This record gives sequence, C-alpha cells and structure tokens, in this order.
Amino acid sequence: MLRVGASATRQGWFEKERTKKNYIRMWDYRIRNTLGNIRVLDFKTSHVRTFFSALPDEGLAHSTIKGLYGLLNPSFELAVEDGIIRKNPVTGTLV
Repeated sequence: MLRVGASATRQGWFEKERTKKNYIRMWDYRIRNTLGNIRVLDFKTSHVRTFFSALPDEGLAHSTIKGLYGLLNPSFELAVEDGIIRKNPVTGTLV
C-alpha cells in the first residue's frame, strides 16, 4: 500500500487550486469579453481563429495561447459529446 505524506497531499491540492485560479483568470481577462458573448450554438471556427490570431499582437506568449486553447477545446468537446453542437469549432485552430 502506498502512503502519501501530508505535505504531498497539500502540494497536490495547491496545484489543483492554482490551476483552477489560472483558468478563471484566463476566462475573465481573455475570453469573457470576446468569445464569451457568443452562444455555443452560434460559434464558428472563424470566431476562434480571429481570437487566436490577435493574441500574439497583444504580447501573449505561445504557452499562454496554448493554455487558452486548452481551456476552450475541452469545453466544446463536451458540447459535442452532449449533442449540443455537431463539430468542435476550436479543434485545429491553433497552429
């Protein structure tokens, strides 16, 4: 049986909490006022491409842009799985 020490458990919690805060921050600062106003049913790949193409001009690092992609893509995958939309408009938009 593997036992995890209290410090390791706290560290895991901290990492999860920090990740959650980062996702909320990315949503609030980068997505809410742009893509956040578009209904899921009305989302087009062109919306996402336009969004991503503007980010380097705003000085965002590629790793930050990948993080935004990582936030959006699974959300739309879930919408596909739930039958809300037929195709994920985010998939393949990040080069």
